[in-house]
Amino acid sequence: MEAVSFPKVEAALIAFLNAAFVARSQVARAGVTVPTARGPFVKITRIGGTHSLAYDEPMVTFECWDTSQSKAGDLANLTRALVGSMDTDTVWYGREVGGVAYFPDPLSDDHRYQFTALMRTRGEAI
Repeated sequence: MEAVSFPKVEAALIAFLNAAFVARSQVARAGVTVPTARGPFVKITRIGGTHSLAYDEPMVTFECWDTSQSKAGDLANLTRALVGSMDTDTVWYGREVGGVAYFPDPLSDDHRYQFTALMRTRGEAI
């Protein structure tokens, strides 16, 4: 059996979303760690998934933070639309597995919406 390596889905999503935000003149940024100073931010976390010989299907949660509930909801809807349009050679959208839901941070009460999607990635032999 051949060894197969898959792209780092979080890194691919961060690059994709940050480029899409800039192209739309949005101040939001994506990453894996929530910054201390809150503002429009999307935290991306792989929370599981499955794979076959050729494809990985990572399950990814997108936490969308902003300074108000309304703005966090708008950021979640924009992020959901952008993620749903992702279709690169190695990473693409599969399907939504958890819809957009208001989920304020229990420690700070900061405004946050989140959703979860199943992505797909194509592996390559190593």
